[in-house]
Amino acid sequence: MGTYPAYGYRRDPLDKHHLVIDEETAPVVRRIFEMRASGMGFHAIAVALNEEGIQPPGVLYYQRKGQSDPRRVNHKWADQTVKNMVRNEVYIGNMVQGKSGTLSYKSRKLVNKSEDEWIRVEGTYEAIIPRELWDTVASIGKKKVRKSAPSDGCKSIFTGLVYCADCGFKMRNHIEKFTYKDGRPGRYSSFICGNYSRSGRGACTIHTIYETVLTQLVLEDIREKARFAEYDPDRLMGEILRLKEKESHTRLFSYEQELKSSLSRISDLERLMQNLYEDKCTGSIP
Repeated sequence: MGTYPAYGYRRDPLDKHHLVIDEETAPVVRRIFEMRASGMGFHAIAVALNEEGIQPPGVLYYQRKGQSDPRRVNHKWADQTVKNMVRNEVYIGNMVQGKSGTLSYKSRKLVNKSEDEWIRVEGTYEAIIPRELWDTVASIGKKKVRKSAPSDGCKSIFTGLVYCADCGFKMRNHIEKFTYKDGRPGRYSSFICGNYSRSGRGACTIHTIYETVLTQLVLEDIREKARFAEYDPDRLMGEILRLKEKESHTRLFSYEQELKSSLSRISDLERLMQNLYEDKCTGSIP
């Protein structure tokens, strides 16, 4: 069955090794398959779910447990989440295991196995999706999609360094190609909020900045600091040391909080282990 029931299912209260349909989330699963069958892309489906305020699987899992979500993610539906769902055979009642494994007992590295090596048991659970709908979605996934033109090889020097000021996510480099009237090829390079690009307006807004503007801003900042270094090096050194000290204090506080959380978790685990040991000694558990 796996560690966690798939979204749309829950553990059978009468048999923890069996899954039953979760009537709260199953309609969302059916709708996702129907949207995909109508031709909608993974990104468009994720954006639609986010705009309607439907909680993604991870957020719902922690909410039902009454815990805060510890993951450092945007807590929104994403393309990959939708893609994994519409390719999961559990929704037609099949149990599929052994999709990955190790090459040998000497290595712990997991590798994906070919489909003919998977362990598939059909009809294990009650299906949420009718077979006809599954076949329609599967046929869409097998269609060849024309890929966008390959990149021209000009990678931005700011890639991986620009962050959205509102949500804090990295901004994605976006290239627009065009042709001048005289036939010369042209290109615009810009950065767009990765959170918005991934999950739509429900996650953030479409913050955009052209690379030419960003380059000019950074260059001017570098020139300003260069003038600072030339005319007042001692003051500049003092400012750098002050910023580094501030950064060290912030990092130290973060580590102290992490240590405090870890020590608390260790204490909880030790208490649980003690209780389990006592239960075993008294014969409450085998």
